Amino acid sequence: MWVAPALAASTQPPWQLPFDRTEWHQQWLPAPLLDPLASYVESSCSNPIQIWIPPHEADDHFYAELLQDWQNHPLSEFTPCLQVKRYPTLELDCDIEGARQRQRCTLPLLPSEAASQHIVFRGSFIASVDPRVLMLPERADVMLMAHEIGHWLGLVDEYAMSPSLAQNFCAGRYSGNSLNVVVTEREVLSALELQTLWAELPWRDAVSSWQQLGVPQSDGRWRLGTRNSQQVGLHSINTCAHAEGYAWRPVGFFTAMQYHDTNRWPELYLELIRRAQQ
Repeated sequence: MWVAPALAASTQPPWQLPFDRTEWHQQWLPAPLLDPLASYVESSCSNPIQIWIPPHEADDHFYAELLQDWQNHPLSEFTPCLQVKRYPTLELDCDIEGARQRQRCTLPLLPSEAASQHIVFRGSFIASVDPRVLMLPERADVMLMAHEIGHWLGLVDEYAMSPSLAQNFCAGRYSGNSLNVVVTEREVLSALELQTLWAELPWRDAVSSWQQLGVPQSDGRWRLGTRNSQQVGLHSINTCAHAEGYAWRPVGFFTAMQYHDTNRWPELYLELIRRAQQ
């Protein structure tokens, strides 16, 4: 009588798949589904802007979408290299400063990273920026991120600065670029003074005549301010509302440096940044 040969004993229960599901998952799923931030973790450039996000992974898709939105933003051409890192909560030393509760954090940096710029998403505090570290709330949108990066690129707030900031900036005690705002001590200038101001404007090349910058007065002097709101020139803003001086920008409409959620970035501003970086 023929007897079927005995099958080798199996160490797997009959319902277990004959392969490791984890390995199959990692092998066949696209990388963005496994780690939506994978393309930002490794950097091929020598000095990337480092994006510091919370240590937990629950919001990784949020940050992946934010960085994708950033790639489509007008300012992204000035930040070609980004690298995502996670900050260890226990090693992030932060202080809260001032009446507006701005946070300042000391990052756990390698010596080679000390000269880099860093964007830190943490907590729900208001945004703040210094030459090296930009602090943003954890759920900041791309418009707020762009406004703050605008400061790194040489753009100044077009809304009323706080008194402490305004007193320095409006008196000329400002070490950075101010590509989009100029300040004058007076609102009425002589023709020669106005011509000198015209020659020194960051946006001088966009103004064909010094006479576009003001309105002639009966005594031969000129009151500052461009009449045509559609024309590049001098348009009054409230930057120096809490200090002495008159602040002016080149365009006669709201921009993202006044209200970040307008997301309006004049081509002139982009050109001014390009020139400053040459």
